[in-house]
Amino acid sequence: MPQFSPTSLHSTRLVRSLAALIDTPSHDSGHQFSRRLGTLIDLGDSVKLANAQSGLKELVFEPGVVDPASIRRDFLAGRAAIINAILQACVPGETASRIRFPTVTATTLEAEATAPDAYSAFYRAQQSEISYAVLRLHTAIRADVAGISSGLQQLAALDGALGAAMGNHLRGYFGAVPALLARHVVTLRSDCLEQLDGKSYQADFWLMQLGKLRADIQNLLLAEVEARLLPLQGLVEALHDGMMD
Repeated sequence: MPQFSPTSLHSTRLVRSLAALIDTPSHDSGHQFSRRLGTLIDLGDSVKLANAQSGLKELVFEPGVVDPASIRRDFLAGRAAIINAILQACVPGETASRIRFPTVTATTLEAEATAPDAYSAFYRAQQSEISYAVLRLHTAIRADVAGISSGLQQLAALDGALGAAMGNHLRGYFGAVPALLARHVVTLRSDCLEQLDGKSYQADFWLMQLGKLRADIQNLLLAEVEARLLPLQGLVEALHDGMMD
């Protein structure tokens, strides 16, 4: 079964992107990561995980009708759909996306064009869409993986139990990103005014800065998708070793 080291998990694209956004180093030791991960699981969650693990041998395996190749294709297609939705949403102007990047033109008032809340609200809306899409994909793939072999059925059961235990903590961590993004918007605005060398707000100059901000937001959203999909990716990669018990 594929193994994911704490160090590689901590160096995900999301962690690196956030570190760049707030200008802090992203490195950390595996020991520190493991220690922090342990603090996230309280007594109640530990009991639930222990019960889930102890009940693995009692699971009755029922072969599914989906083959591993189809599962991999469904995973890749689902991931591509999520990514494509983000790319469309981040395109300025009219797009097919229901939630679009804030529209700013040369006539938009300064207070509205540079308001951090508008961009953090867009990010939170995108997070909600991503969370729902990833959960739906994860649930479907987990059920299909469980039908491949008894070993993968047990892995899928543990995946579900761990996901339930970590859900609230992960929502808290992802929920902190919009606030960091708002700080980034404030910094960009300050840099913009500083580069204008004391002159008043100029829409054309801010529009250029906005291109960088849009790229930053898109990169953060794509990195968050990557992080949210890591457990599911592990299930899919386990198909290679889980075919036989």
